[in-house]
Amino acid sequence: MSNLYEIRDVVDDDLNAIANLASENELLLEGLTPSIFSVMLRWLYSKSEMGKKIQILAQIPTGVIAHYGGVPFKMKWHEKAISATLASNLVVDRNFRKYSPFFSLQKEFIKRYQEKGYSFAYGAITREGVLNPHLRMGWKSLGSLDVYVRPISLASIFGKLVNYPVISLLAKFPLQLIQKLWDAIFYLRHHNIQVLEETSFADSMSSPLNCWMKKKKICAVRSIEALNWRFSAFKDRNYRIFIPYVNSLPAGYLVVRLMPMKQFLSVAIIDLVVFNDEKKVFNALIKRCICFARQSNADLVASAFTDHDELANSFRWAGFFKSREKFIIVGHFPKSGDTKFSEFNFSDFHINWFDHDYV
Repeated sequence: MSNLYEIRDVVDDDLNAIANLASENELLLEGLTPSIFSVMLRWLYSKSEMGKKIQILAQIPTGVIAHYGGVPFKMKWHEKAISATLASNLVVDRNFRKYSPFFSLQKEFIKRYQEKGYSFAYGAITREGVLNPHLRMGWKSLGSLDVYVRPISLASIFGKLVNYPVISLLAKFPLQLIQKLWDAIFYLRHHNIQVLEETSFADSMSSPLNCWMKKKKICAVRSIEALNWRFSAFKDRNYRIFIPYVNSLPAGYLVVRLMPMKQFLSVAIIDLVVFNDEKKVFNALIKRCICFARQSNADLVASAFTDHDELANSFRWAGFFKSREKFIIVGHFPKSGDTKFSEFNFSDFHINWFDHDYV
């Protein structure tokens, strides 16, 4: 029933209406207001230097009923430098879902990302009801991005789960003892590595970033330009950047933010990079993250990574365990071009919340 609505490109004057649509249809997580989200949309699509804008909407005479965007990324594809786009911020007015604007938006999105020179599109999906329509439109299921958590306050987590004050009070002391035992079992030795909080990424990190990127096969590019756009340009996102130093030289970085996860407050590890695979650097960053979580009265620390991530075992040894939350990673590959689905191996793909953290 696409004759009921018009599909067109988004202009900045549409952003407030899109933000209100997202809020009314429960796309926005707690703490992300429509006013902040409208600014966020401008940052993602209009002000990004990572690639050409892809942002479309469905409209009827009385207003916007659906939105879909593609976040641009510079990407390493084996030995090639390409551009890819992350399908993001899909929202459809619940009153118009029976008219299937999703399929019209998908058709336009697939057409436009190829016209604008992107080599492939990818996305992260949490619900079967969203996955199956994507597969019908030619997307491929690539693998899963699992969410791991480490408890910071078992007593607080238990209290929010049971919601019975008397039971929570009785369980508080035993759970505090268990938390102390957990922290002791997964104690992190870090050899007094200095970790400083920064507001941006300095040019001195360019060379070690390039060396780190050379080890990756398929990966969104980490460069000074990309990191500062991703984590410093949009102040309202409140990313916190931590840099470890070894012999006065940067040895990696950690980016976190406070994030609601259902009824819990978490510190989400958005990106963590260790330049020389040093366990002591990883431990120092996780220890700093735990300290920040305690200062913020967070219930837990969370991170999203694949089973083949080079730091997966380090996270597990640091007390992280797999939760029931996960993202299904999907990809759309043109029939002709410089990337082919037959050449894609999910175990070559480095992906985490760096790619997907926009609601």
